[in-house]
Amino acid sequence: MDTYFVEKIRQNAEKYPDRIAAALDFCEEPMTYSNLWEQSGRIYGACKEKGLGREDFIMLLLPRSPKMFAAMLGVLRAGAAFIFMEDTYPEERIRMICDDLNVKFTLNLSAYEEAMNHPPLSGYEQTNPHDACVSFSTSGTTGKPKTMIHEYGKLDVCLDSWYADVPNIHEESPENFGMIFPFNFAAAFVLPLPRLYAAKTITIYGFI
Repeated sequence: MDTYFVEKIRQNAEKYPDRIAAALDFCEEPMTYSNLWEQSGRIYGACKEKGLGREDFIMLLLPRSPKMFAAMLGVLRAGAAFIFMEDTYPEERIRMICDDLNVKFTLNLSAYEEAMNHPPLSGYEQTNPHDACVSFSTSGTTGKPKTMIHEYGKLDVCLDSWYADVPNIHEESPENFGMIFPFNFAAAFVLPLPRLYAAKTITIYGFI
């Protein structure tokens, strides 16, 4: 089946190429929908080159920035699964989560920059609603972090339920969504993705 979130981002990049998809406190060059699609195509190509695809977990261990969304989209285009992890998270917990999920590849800043040397790959892989899509972990404050795996079908449910709550939203009225929570929180999956789906702008705020 088509991954309709990915297809909608492709359409947004075609329809609104210069609209800002994500920015970091407006302190660096923002990422437009055209940039988002192009950079994710390079990530997709790098994943394919490494043989990564369905049911493979990739850890996105990156600085807090719009690159997280391009990396996520690239992994989704490859039909693989991801886990958001800001690079300030404790190393021991990162290792525990990698072991628990049998992470096949860690996409850090160096790997991201290397992937940007790949030509962007067009299209995306077909997925099954029950394929692994994303995982989030508990904080680990009471012991070992516990990982929870969500399927591609959960992404569809997330989008459908959000639009049921906000039935009058439409793409022609841009709005800015401020993101203050960490990427490794489940909210980073539930809240920003519907905004990207609707061609909105996400401003990522750093921590004070």
